[in-house]
Amino acid sequence: MDNINNIYSFLLLTGYLRVIEDLGENKYKLVIPNKEVYEIYKQSFMSYFEDYTFVRKEDLYQCLVKEDVDQANEILGDILSRSISYFDNQESFYHGFLVGLFSGKKIKSNREAMHGRFDLCILPKQIFQTALILECKHSKSVKELVSDAKEGAKQIIDNKYEDEIINDGYLHVKGYGISFYKKYCYIVKV
Repeated sequence: MDNINNIYSFLLLTGYLRVIEDLGENKYKLVIPNKEVYEIYKQSFMSYFEDYTFVRKEDLYQCLVKEDVDQANEILGDILSRSISYFDNQESFYHGFLVGLFSGKKIKSNREAMHGRFDLCILPKQIFQTALILECKHSKSVKELVSDAKEGAKQIIDNKYEDEIINDGYLHVKGYGISFYKKYCYIVKV
């Protein structure tokens, strides 16, 4: 049951989900069949996913702080595969997804900095800890993920976003370009 597809199949077969539309290519739009099942779903399944995401988002944050890009890619990809709709795939959606994912942390979003506007900055509790700048890109295909993430990282360098945060008094800043395509992502360190 650690695979999301197995969980959805189980819920469908037991009546906890119902198909309302066949989207083709073995993809379906599902709904919760009634109010009583919704309450059970909300109490049981949603708490599992919320707990899972809470733990994983802190792991993701720590990987970015420690520059463990490979592990960060694994974690973010796993979170995406378990949480978002196949059709939620616009840059603004992913930007909002990251803001929500890192809720509880001090975040600056779409702030003008030096020669541009960064997507997201996660500020640490203390100035000697590491601040993170994330620049999101929406890829048009899987094969463009790497180049688009590199473009996001280059944008951080070219527009001197890290300098802006250092000028605010933070001592350590790390930047990452992150590209998204549907449930896929790729992270590149500046």
